[in-house]
Amino acid sequence: MIIDDIDASSESRNPWRLCSLNQVEEVKLVLCLIPIWLNSIMFGVVATNFSTYFTKQGTTMIRSIGPNFQLPAASLQALFGLTFMITTAFYDQVLVPITRKFFGHHLVCGGYFHNTYYVVNLAAVFTLVGLQELFYDQMPESLRSFGAALYLSVLGIGSFISSAIIYIVQAISSGCGEKWLGNNLNHAHLDYFYWMLAGLSSLNLCVYIGISKRFVYKKV
Repeated sequence: MIIDDIDASSESRNPWRLCSLNQVEEVKLVLCLIPIWLNSIMFGVVATNFSTYFTKQGTTMIRSIGPNFQLPAASLQALFGLTFMITTAFYDQVLVPITRKFFGHHLVCGGYFHNTYYVVNLAAVFTLVGLQELFYDQMPESLRSFGAALYLSVLGIGSFISSAIIYIVQAISSGCGEKWLGNNLNHAHLDYFYWMLAGLSSLNLCVYIGISKRFVYKKV
């Protein structure tokens, strides 16, 4: 932003050497969002299992309705859409107004198997809806499409990292006995894998709290 002797002696301004105050502030806004984006990837890692191991677990359930009809295991993912619609309405009409009242800004988050689906869907609402709102509101107006790309990339990059984690878990667990993620769920230790994800998510939450406390909202 400071015009030095080189800029002063040049007939034209080099945009790579000299920029406006507005450009500097826009870059600062983007840089402030990057830690939150990185922290949100862990949710993408967990959400990947929704269409993989959750469906595999569904194949072991009793899914019969009457004597002649059985729900396909993959159809259990319909619970995601139902829960998402119900919880999004609660988030937008109840939770956000209460949060704005107390804190003055948006809240950004983030049988047994059916309960698991519900908890994951609830997490998706708090994470994805809040993340979308944050990246849309806090990005510079000229970069809001970039903010949408960052928001959507959470799940994609999370899938890649999840694959890497699964590879590491399989390699380590196979050397210590039965694989955690074997084809036969009765002999595998899928519960160990989920406990590990829960531990990583807990650590990620602690980091998120630290990041969110230091986050500075842009002045509208």
